[in-house]
Amino acid sequence: MNLAKIPGGEVYNKVPDACTLSVDIRYLPNQDKDDILEQIKGVTDDEIAVHMSGPSVKNEIDNPYIQHLVKEIKSVTGNQ
Repeated sequence: MNLAKIPGGEVYNKVPDACTLSVDIRYLPNQDKDDILEQIKGVTDDEIAVHMSGPSVKNEIDNPYIQHLVKEIKSVTGNQ
């Protein structure tokens, strides 16, 4: 989940009365996007709009780029 954009207010020296939060959520193959949306609705009474939606992406573990990433994460974290 990435907080992508927060527009709000009209001028620098006035606290805005409202703002809009835009988030980018990349969910995992075992997650349900409708469940995620319901969880978000559970913490706000404000309007929620979905502007773009698509299937989750699953990468193959033997992909050379994924293997390089795994190697780097292990070298930084010390996890095997």
